[in-house]
Amino acid sequence: MIGITTPAAPVNALVTAGGTLRVNVPQAVGGKTVFGNLTVDRVTGAGFVTAYGCDDGIPRDSNGNISKADLNYNGAVSAVSSNRLIVKADADGDICFYTLASAEMIIDISGVTDTGVTAIPNQRTDTRDTRTTTPAGAGLTVLYAGHSFGQPFAWEMTELTRLAGIDGHEQRIVFRGGKDYGSPQGMWENPEVKALIKEQLNDGAVDIVVLICCSREFMETGFQRDQAILEIVAYALAQNPETRFRLAMPWNHSPNTFATAAEHRALTDAVYPHYQLLAESVSAASGGAEVSAFYHGAAVYEIRSRYENGSIPELTGLIGATSSSVFIDETGHVAAMAKDAGKLIWLNAIYGFNPLDLPPINAYTVDIRAIAAAALSATGGAWRVNVAEAVGGKTVFGQLAVDRVTGAGFVTAYGCDDGIPRDSNG
Repeated sequence: MIGITTPAAPVNALVTAGGTLRVNVPQAVGGKTVFGNLTVDRVTGAGFVTAYGCDDGIPRDSNGNISKADLNYNGAVSAVSSNRLIVKADADGDICFYTLASAEMIIDISGVTDTGVTAIPNQRTDTRDTRTTTPAGAGLTVLYAGHSFGQPFAWEMTELTRLAGIDGHEQRIVFRGGKDYGSPQGMWENPEVKALIKEQLNDGAVDIVVLICCSREFMETGFQRDQAILEIVAYALAQNPETRFRLAMPWNHSPNTFATAAEHRALTDAVYPHYQLLAESVSAASGGAEVSAFYHGAAVYEIRSRYENGSIPELTGLIGATSSSVFIDETGHVAAMAKDAGKLIWLNAIYGFNPLDLPPINAYTVDIRAIAAAALSATGGAWRVNVAEAVGGKTVFGQLAVDRVTGAGFVTAYGCDDGIPRDSNG
């Protein structure tokens, strides 16, 4: 592993067009490699920044043109641009930053090393591309196989997709009531229901299969395994190798046995990260098929939480009439508003559609789209990326960016098998 020394505080400076900023990193004396982040702000034109060891001179090609850019920017697009920084300092520990156009520069130095760094071909992982893109207006054929904590959302997908400007959505449903009976294991172990699922898949036209948590095996094995899901995925792929899969996490049943929304959601919040890992393992075991989890139960909890703090005027009870309650019965079947919020999570899971991109939904005094978006931003997730050149526990350098965020949060990167770093409080 490359040893890194953590050095200096950030450097901020205005550099005029064609100018150079010199930064000294004492820990890099002797020509060590420096790692950090390079940002420009308040740029108004197009240009680039080149970083280099000052005494080594700016790199040029045989024609005398600058041959390296560490950051490209265009003020017509954005006044702020950022990129990772990897540069070899000169013998005095100095780094120079040349900018073609006038720019404020912010240089964050994160570490130095005297060990050589191996450059590898750029490897980009973009989660925006992990779900196959559906052309605008093009509908999918979706099979939902599960119980009643998923069925209402599947029922309304055709109407909701029209609102989103998507035509041709075909919804298929194989329903079996009961959280155990309607789980993947409960359905697949029943010969009649298994035959119904196969019948829906046999024409090879299904684009996405949605299954719902949780099989007994998944719970009894400490969230490690669900053989029924593996077998359903294998059968679907045999009919259509392009089939994709979504594993839905609902809300906990019997809402009136929990004093608050926080208590109500505690179990599924704890289980959901394991369900995400199950999706990853099913994908790996299925030749890399697209398998991902989503948490529509989070939208139901968000509605309950806002009901409890009095921010949804039309909700007057936890259980009662569908127009004025969170749930319609003690089992926990959802009333209208919770159903409408949850189906926006389904739309996102199936089509990648951001709830806030929908036209306004005027059925309520609150913005149901914002509630769904808040639920999405609160559910969290982990993404595993393999870097073949880093086998053996090597340190990896690159750039991390996020897009399409709707709330505040953070990203933590870590060696997957080492576990996410936590303090003594977890």
